[in-house]
Amino acid sequence: MKKFSIAYFMAMVLKLITNCKNAEILSKLAKFGVTEATIEEGETLIAETQSSINDQEREHNEKLKAYDHYFTQKELCEDEHKIYSTFAKLVIGSDKELYGILGFNEPLSNRAYDRAAQMEKRYRASLNEPEFIAEMGTYNITEDIIKGYAANIDIQKKLRIDYDREKGQAENAMEFRNEKLEELQIYYKKLRTVAKVALRKEEQLLEELGIVIK
Repeated sequence: MKKFSIAYFMAMVLKLITNCKNAEILSKLAKFGVTEATIEEGETLIAETQSSINDQEREHNEKLKAYDHYFTQKELCEDEHKIYSTFAKLVIGSDKELYGILGFNEPLSNRAYDRAAQMEKRYRASLNEPEFIAEMGTYNITEDIIKGYAANIDIQKKLRIDYDREKGQAENAMEFRNEKLEELQIYYKKLRTVAKVALRKEEQLLEELGIVIK
């Protein structure tokens, strides 16, 4: 839809199809091959198109909702990791071996999946270092707290999967909606063209169909 909004286009098509059912108008259109079956085909098509529009809007909203849930969890996990990293590096100090064991020798990736996996790996590795855990406890970052951080990462990963699924469904719904709109646009153009020819001397009837001849 380049010239009109989808809602406006749908209203135009509905007006055309509905008023073409007028007996006087339909009898004139019949001379050029438009029958009741043609109009019924249009009614079916506009119903299918409206359904696809509704589905696309619903899927789009589901995608936005899934993203909000994912983003909120991601922000939580990022904040928790900043706290963890700050005190972990303080505890590690100059211990290069422990620095490597806990994965701080590798910068966090910018890729969401990889970044989350790295964070979780750091948490899991630290749980195998009792002396490190004990020192972290002095800053109130206990073993249970770190396990909670890891659990939140797991939630984040699941929410990302949910978001990716909703995104895919939204894209499919958008594609199907566009296909139906294109199909309806072709139908509308054909019916409108026939009406303009059949009613070329009936300006008032054309106006009933939403066709204004300048």
